[in-house]
Amino acid sequence: DPEKTVFWRKRLAEISSRPKIGINWRSMRVINKWRHFYATPDELAPVISVPGVDFVNLTHDVTDDELAEFEKLYGTKLLVWDDIDMKDNMDGFAALISSLDMVVSCLSYVTEMSGALGIPTLGFIGERKNHHMLGTGDAIWYPSTKYFAKNRDESWQPVFEGMAREIRRSLALS
Repeated sequence: DPEKTVFWRKRLAEISSRPKIGINWRSMRVINKWRHFYATPDELAPVISVPGVDFVNLTHDVTDDELAEFEKLYGTKLLVWDDIDMKDNMDGFAALISSLDMVVSCLSYVTEMSGALGIPTLGFIGERKNHHMLGTGDAIWYPSTKYFAKNRDESWQPVFEGMAREIRRSLALS
């Protein structure tokens, strides 16, 4: 909906002139056998510490505890709005994503949506051999999406450090 996209672009511009990066670190289905696909707020430090950007929450069921943890860890608040249903209002959610400069997300409907919309997307995956990459190491059907993967038992640290470098490079940040 073009009107919703205009609404979000204006709303985001009123916050600051800094680039806006949407962030999603988990699914609502974080269960033990899939835990390695998702991150915790503290694991995202290399990404969240990139200076000169505003981070927009794209985790549809974010909790107050998670938001407080981000503020405690990083001294900044994720941008969150209560007037959008990011799970069941796909048109509104697409308008928000279309208004962002970049998206950082675990493999989820967020990476699929942002990739399909052509928004620069950095996705993280908890298994290097993943069927979404069709054996190529990347997402071949979404040219705007770049995946960063680790093996199941490896740390997210190198993945998020690489993503932070890519954010700085892509957005021409120092």
